[in-house]
Amino acid sequence: MSELISAILKRKTSLSISPCIVKERYEAFDELDDLNFLIRFRLRKPTVLLILQLIKEQIETFTDRNHSISPINQLLLDLRFYATGSFFITIGDFIKVSKSAACRIVKKVSRALASLGHRFIKMSENKNDIILRKYMEFYEKANLPRIIGSIDCTHGGEHAELFRNRKGYFSINVQTVASTNLRIMDVVARWPGSTHD
Repeated sequence: MSELISAILKRKTSLSISPCIVKERYEAFDELDDLNFLIRFRLRKPTVLLILQLIKEQIETFTDRNHSISPINQLLLDLRFYATGSFFITIGDFIKVSKSAACRIVKKVSRALASLGHRFIKMSENKNDIILRKYMEFYEKANLPRIIGSIDCTHGGEHAELFRNRKGYFSINVQTVASTNLRIMDVVARWPGSTHD
């Protein structure tokens, strides 16, 4: 019996335990200047700080156990995901977290941002009547349920020569939202042609 115990102890001490490696996180908010920050996250630093104030309590980790990820880095990881549409492994590499951690962060921050929808997304005073009318118009015209506008993007613009797009020619991204009677309800024409739709 003592031989069995000594064999178990000998085997237990011979196992090597790999050390915990903690990578230092990239602090994009502090390290990037305003222009590079805007290019990477599509929002300005003051806007990001405002959003952070609104959702910080929902995404904050109340312990520093296991080198938790700060709320600002969680928000930046989420914004980078939205800005690039990239894979979780690529987004995680940006601030040095694992693929699974990036996935959990995007889910948590996205839920926190969605909870702010009622504060910022407004249609109009009679929004229920307008929305119902738009639903009916799209359904009658194309059998599309619960649609209130159609969106599309193109390249163009009078000052397009200032921006080269991914195909090598100059353009500005133009996004429009239109109703069933082809009435333009919203236009955004301020992004360089290299920007994603």
